[in-house]
Amino acid sequence: MKMICIIIAVFLLSGIASADNSWPGLPPDCWTEPRIVHTHDGDRWKKLKENFKIDRIRPEKPIRFENVSPNKGYSYKQEGFRPAVTITINAEKEHVTVLSISQVYGVSDIKWINEKLLFMRIWWGRIAIDDVIFDVEREALVYTEPAVDGYQAFQQYQDSCKMLGGCTCIKKQDPDNNSLKPTR
Repeated sequence: MKMICIIIAVFLLSGIASADNSWPGLPPDCWTEPRIVHTHDGDRWKKLKENFKIDRIRPEKPIRFENVSPNKGYSYKQEGFRPAVTITINAEKEHVTVLSISQVYGVSDIKWINEKLLFMRIWWGRIAIDDVIFDVEREALVYTEPAVDGYQAFQQYQDSCKMLGGCTCIKKQDPDNNSLKPTR
């Protein structure tokens, strides 16, 4: 039985080694810890267009939220978690901007990256991510990039290594000297 497990693990790892070059850096078999990897291939998850809505609502009285921008003029608040998140933004206008994100696993890492740009990481599931930057003055998305959480890929490799009694980084070689990159 142990021999069958070893044969299966070798087969799986050889599949990983010969797979296409879909990781922009080293693949999970070379990582020392899990990481998020940006995929650079447009609207990979095809969820942002369908599930990200921008509305403008005129409040009855002025609103100021506690997450204040570096210019001390704009602010936002986040409400909800799963399956819908609402981010309400006050950008010193006669209305507030409401971002409604539906069919979502969660939104994390919301932070001001300058006086008017708001970064957020939208999770569509346990692996699929869209990183977005929203311009609160223009009320528009100005940047989006899909990403994947590589935790599961890293864990699968680690589990296979345990069955084999240890592994090395087998997928990519350094083009300068043909030696293997990080080994374990």
